[in-house]
Formats: sequence, structure tokens, C-alpha cells
Amino acid sequence: MTSLIPLPPTILFILLCVVPLSTIILLLRRQIRQTRQPFAPTLAETAEQRLQREIDETSVDILTKSLFIALIPITIYSIYATQVALTAKDIDSAVLYTYLIGSALFIASLTRDVYRTLRRRRDLSLNRAGRLAVGQALNQLIPAGFRLFHDLPLGNRTIDHIAVGPQGLFAITSLVRPRTGKKREKEASLRLDGRQLRFPDGTDADSVTTAVKNAAQLNERLQESGESGPPATPVLAVPGWTIDHTAAAEQLQLYNGIEPIFLSRGPVLLNEKQIKSMAIHLARQLQ
Repeated sequence: MTSLIPLPPTILFILLCVVPLSTIILLLRRQIRQTRQPFAPTLAETAEQRLQREIDETSVDILTKSLFIALIPITIYSIYATQVALTAKDIDSAVLYTYLIGSALFIASLTRDVYRTLRRRRDLSLNRAGRLAVGQALNQLIPAGFRLFHDLPLGNRTIDHIAVGPQGLFAITSLVRPRTGKKREKEASLRLDGRQLRFPDGTDADSVTTAVKNAAQLNERLQESGESGPPATPVLAVPGWTIDHTAAAEQLQLYNGIEPIFLSRGPVLLNEKQIKSMAIHLARQLQ
């Protein structure tokens, strides 16, 4: 009987597998973290850029763990085959099973981590796509005299989108929520019930609270700068869902994220001078 300690040929094989792969992964991580836009070094990172960076990082994590999942059984078999071939002795069964059980547990742990990382990457990708869809759809308001701003910092978070135009000031928060299963269009609907959103698979009160708080903080910031005018209206955009009911919750506006034109159909509340003044202030906040 012989132990399962790797011999020099096995060690060389393992190094030839691990070193190139590890080098490539380290270079990928370094490239993601050090990538900067040379033409805009002073601009703050937008939410979409941050999400894309996190997506890239999770992709590398998935690649790294998947490679190790594939490499572990290959390594164990290489050690076993080399030991038997070079020593002409059988491996101690207890040692072999210890290695196999330990490897199986480690692979199971890595597989669980890969699954969780895949779910996180899906959520990040969905969030980024939803935010972009809402932001692009808001361009429909430009012909109506609106000015648009994105990713206004508010302490440890941001207001996703701000629209200021003749019909007032709107603080727009995006809520990107995946559908569970293959929902038919009738089932893929939500409604606002007082202070919470009701989805087919649950409720969400935090997003309503966040949207209202975002508008309140925007009002405070504008008041501190001496801006006058009607308060900002909280708006919650939920792309990909059908709005079944729009009962008001502290004047919250709820829509499907792709048809914002209704914001331009209310009474005129701001004149051109007020719109320009607010736009200048918001632009400075984003610098």
C-alpha cells in the first residue's frame, strides 16, 4: 500500500494546470478593477457602470469556481494514476476514500457558491437592463419640455432618475423585479395597495418607502439651495409588469417604466425660468 502524496510528475502536471489558469484569472480581475475611462477621469461612476463592473466581477468568480470544480477530480485521478504507475502499489483504500469524500464535499460547496453567484449575476443584469430601459423611455418627455437627470447622489444611495418640466418635478425610482416562472400577461401584474406593492408572489413595501423618501430628500436639498416651486412627486417605475391598480400612497405615481408620457399631461406648475433654475442646480449636484 502507498499513500496518496503527489510525486514530482503529478506536481508538475498540477502546476501546468493551475498556474496558467490562475494567471489568466488574476489578469482578468486586475483588468476589471483598474479599467478607467481616460477621456472622463473626473466623472463619478454611474449606477449602470457600477452594475456592469459587478457583473464582470461575478462572471470572473463563476469562471474561477467552475474551473476548480472541473480541476479537482482531474487532479485526484492524476495523483492516483501516477502513484500506481510509478510505484506499482495500490493506494490505501482509507486514504483514497478520504480524498474522494473531502473532494466531493469541497465540490458541493463550490457548486452551491456558483449557484448563488449565478443568481446574483442574473439580478445585477436584470437591474442594469431595467434601469437603462426606464432611463431611455424617459426621453419621451424631452419634446414636452422636460429636462432629465440620472443618478443623483443622496448620501449612501442615489435617485435613479429626475424629470423636471412644466408639469413639475418628479423623483423616479426604478424597481426591477423578476417574474417567477412563466407568467401569463394577466398574471404578470401588480397593484399598489396603500403603502405596499402586491405581486403574484408577495408584497414589497420597502420600494414604496424608498421612492417617497427620495422625493422628500430631493425637496430638502432644493429648499436648502433656495429653490422655490411645488414639491417633487415620488414616482415608482416597475419595468416589465402590468399595473393593475394605481391607488395613491402619499401621492406616489406608479407606472410600467416604458410609458412615462403621462407625467406631461397634468396642469402646468413650473415656468421656463423655474425649470432652468432647477436644472442648473441639479446639473451642479451631478458634477
